[in-house]
Amino acid sequence: MVVLDVLVFLVMIGVGWLLWRHKGTEGFGDWLLKYVLVSALLFGPYFIWDGLSSYWRSSEDGPVNIETGWW
Repeated sequence: MVVLDVLVFLVMIGVGWLLWRHKGTEGFGDWLLKYVLVSALLFGPYFIWDGLSSYWRSSEDGPVNIETGWW
């Protein structure tokens, strides 16, 4: 999973560079706003899913045990 994390990080850098070079971007504030919005849309689900999957595997049964009824 570490290799995929590094690839996503490199793609995030590429997206930031493309937004910076885009002619419609005016200044640092405009770039930052666009970058945050685009990154949240494109990469937010990946990082949320990555965190949920590691949380689910944090114990042998996962955080939810339906048979005994504890969360």
